[in-house]
Amino acid sequence: MRIYNSHTAKLVSLFIAFFFANLCFSQSNIEKGLSASKIVPNVFTPNGDGINDVLYVNANGNESYQLSVFNRSGQVVFTAEAPEIEWYGRTFAGTEVPQGTYFYVLELTKTGGNTTSEAGHITVIR
Repeated sequence: MRIYNSHTAKLVSLFIAFFFANLCFSQSNIEKGLSASKIVPNVFTPNGDGINDVLYVNANGNESYQLSVFNRSGQVVFTAEAPEIEWYGRTFAGTEVPQGTYFYVLELTKTGGNTTSEAGHITVIR
């Protein structure tokens, strides 16, 4: 069984076999790619203590991600496109965003050019 953590999350692969009287009578291979909600943390604490200060998103072998973060008013406070994205809880101007809930849209460009998107929320705790 292979299970990767959130920084390397790309694929979960399981091999399941049922045995009876030392004979294998049923087996199954299951492989499932992890969705963005499994990759993007939902809480981080950019308070400068060195623990959980950065929201980190890694493309995990795909071409790239584009992450857009919105405040409750729908204004974009952060956006980035790269294979690896780090958000320090600051706006484009460099000011800290207030503690609260923010919404994101994550667009994933897979190898081969296919794109998917997923939305969710991120809570900033200071």
